[in-house]
Amino acid sequence: MRWSKIAVVYAVASILAVYLYVRSGQRSQANLPDAEALAPLVQADPSSVDAVKIESADATVFLERRDGRWRVTQVVDRNGRPEVPAKPGEGNAEAHRVSGDLVDALIETFITVPPIEMVSEGGAPAQFGLDPPGVVVSMIVGSTPLPVIEIGNRSPTATAVYARRRGASHVYLVGLNARYYVELLWDEVLSKKKGTG
Repeated sequence: MRWSKIAVVYAVASILAVYLYVRSGQRSQANLPDAEALAPLVQADPSSVDAVKIESADATVFLERRDGRWRVTQVVDRNGRPEVPAKPGEGNAEAHRVSGDLVDALIETFITVPPIEMVSEGGAPAQFGLDPPGVVVSMIVGSTPLPVIEIGNRSPTATAVYARRRGASHVYLVGLNARYYVELLWDEVLSKKKGTG
């Protein structure tokens, strides 16, 4: 075969490869969810959140922002028994305080950071660890509750977690920080509870 024919074959193959690459890109772009679907899971101003409730199978923690600081207002154990912290005026103010940076970071994970991607539109929640969810995060602005976020299993690569708005069919991958911040808050609250119990 002549070099000129070989050059023509390579040129045609290259053009075909570029064409297929462009077509596959257009197809994948068409399958992407719209911009609204990749907006943060909750629409609000993070600094306006006044209260947060974090639920798991082990306990439920209630947090409130008072005088610009986050405090634990109540811990309910897995049996539903409330454990109300001692009043700050009784020499136990430290038991109420939690890291404001941690609480703010958790809030911002859902309010300012968009999901990595949408992974399901109505798939079985159990396959993502969302039936029941491992962690449920509720936030309140004034007296208005924001959409409740359910957090499930880690992704197969263990770099993200599955999450959804309660009652919604869409399941998203969000950064692993969402679960990490919950675990850090949990450790802080439970260590203070043990230290004052």
